[in-house]
Amino acid sequence: MALSPTHPSARKLTTATLALALALALLLFCVCAAVVQANPLTDPALDHSSETEHAGGSYAFSNLDDIIFDYAYLFDIDLFAASLQRASFFSADLTQATLSQTDLTDATFQNANLTNAKLDLANLTGASLQSAIVDGATFRFATFDDTYLRWASLVGADFEGATFLNTSLRNTDLTNASFVNAPATSLTRSTTRPRRFCPPASTPPT
Repeated sequence: MALSPTHPSARKLTTATLALALALALLLFCVCAAVVQANPLTDPALDHSSETEHAGGSYAFSNLDDIIFDYAYLFDIDLFAASLQRASFFSADLTQATLSQTDLTDATFQNANLTNAKLDLANLTGASLQSAIVDGATFRFATFDDTYLRWASLVGADFEGATFLNTSLRNTDLTNASFVNAPATSLTRSTTRPRRFCPPASTPPT
């Protein structure tokens, strides 16, 4: 037997249903707020230039596309398997950073410091590391398609198994770099630049 909408039992049931729905909505809001607070980098509208509080932090598997990290101090940051498409790290300090298995498509690392960083299996398609310091970094089985590495310092870098297609290594310093099992397909390469030479690059790319 169906209850009339005006029946007291029906009104009680409707009130209880609304209360439950509101409680669930509040719980969902709290969970979402906690996630955002735990990972403050996920808002692409934020500019994290010159910040320091993310050093040593863990943002593995995060979606950080289009976020700006220019001049930021990101020492030992963990960005394992993160998506960083079109992200900008102009003059950022990423010393000992973990960037393995990241998607760095069209990302910018111009003048950045990636000394001893790990970029194994990273996708660097269209990325720019112009004038970056990448000494001692590992790029095992990374992808370099149309990647711009001119004037970069790659002393002692490990490119084991990495793939190159139309990659520019012109005037880079490749002293003691290793290319074991790295097929250099259509690799554009010129003489390495002297270690002491530093070309001018005063402003971030536009």
